[in-house]
Amino acid sequence: MMQQPYYAAQPYGQPYGQPVIWHGAPPPKQTLERHHRCNDICFSFLFFVHLGVIAYVTAKYVPLAINQEISIYNNNNNDNNSNNNANNNSSGEQIDNSSVHAILILIAIVGGITVLVSTLTMNILIYCAHGLITAALIFNIISFGLVATQGIIMGNPVVITLGAMMTLLAIWFACSVWIRIPFAAANLETATRAIRDNFGVTIFAYMSLIISFLWNVWFMVAFSSFIIVENSQYTNQNGSNDDAQVHQSQSPEFYLYLFLFSLSYYWTYQVIKNHVHVTVAGTVGTWWFLPQEAASCCSCAVCASFYRASTYSFGSICMGSLLVAIIQAMKEVLNYMRESDDGIILCLAQCCLSCIESIAEYFNQWAYVYVGLYGYNFLEAGQQVISLFTARGW
Repeated sequence: MMQQPYYAAQPYGQPYGQPVIWHGAPPPKQTLERHHRCNDICFSFLFFVHLGVIAYVTAKYVPLAINQEISIYNNNNNDNNSNNNANNNSSGEQIDNSSVHAILILIAIVGGITVLVSTLTMNILIYCAHGLITAALIFNIISFGLVATQGIIMGNPVVITLGAMMTLLAIWFACSVWIRIPFAAANLETATRAIRDNFGVTIFAYMSLIISFLWNVWFMVAFSSFIIVENSQYTNQNGSNDDAQVHQSQSPEFYLYLFLFSLSYYWTYQVIKNHVHVTVAGTVGTWWFLPQEAASCCSCAVCASFYRASTYSFGSICMGSLLVAIIQAMKEVLNYMRESDDGIILCLAQCCLSCIESIAEYFNQWAYVYVGLYGYNFLEAGQQVISLFTARGW
């Protein structure tokens, strides 16, 4: 008895609309095997130790900074100003209350518009993926064509030449990838449909925004308090606030503190962002291989992926985030140094760090997909990414 033909995915180079047919049994169904083990534990421990250090700095320096600011305010205040402030106290409180109320209303409006735009964008990506990609390619050609037209109007040969070259390149690129638009649209539709079927992952995305905001507030309070106290201590020793600021901005200790605080800030920010990335990767992987476990808003796939990202894979998230944070902290120090000495060496160093940062972040995006899908540690995931790039000729 002849077996029924099996219709497979369309390979590259085969004309569209003609499915590939195998006469025989379909290929074995892929399964998703995850490693349930705690990876890179030392980096997760180091991350929590660093948060403890920030908490210690906050507890130690914030009260000192508040007392310092209160003493400065009292020293600069006189009885006449105190009386005027007392007379205007009620009106000032009304102004402050109305300002806070207006700010809260503005935040609520902006948040509502953001949710609405995000939902609308998601639906456009799901139902209009093909048209969206096509429109993007055409818009690219039109934009560069307008640049060339503007050069003709201005009579600028340089703008005309650059605009014409970029227009030709955009046309060549659109023609070369036009046949791949259905494939790209299918990938985009699949990705957005996976998120729509497991819309609960967006809850963790919005939670990460709230956590990032709280971290920004915490960090700024700790860092500014530290700077105020250190500046006050140097002023008490030398008697000049201006000299203290110059000393802080030029001393090696200041650059060390700037690097460490920047490292703390960027490391935590990267961990928050990459945690969401790993959660989404694990959820989409379960949706693809085991769709029956990822078919609702808050399915077990969403919760399980969040749990794995918060436990087994958290050390790997901290490790990869630390690598990028070190580069970003070095860039922050170089950027501060360039304010006083904008030399060619510092400029080249910052440019090199920017390139390394882009490569590291691109590599991390792929590595964290393997971390979320299969539970690899960061080094194993990196090896898988390199093997993928080598096999695909990237």
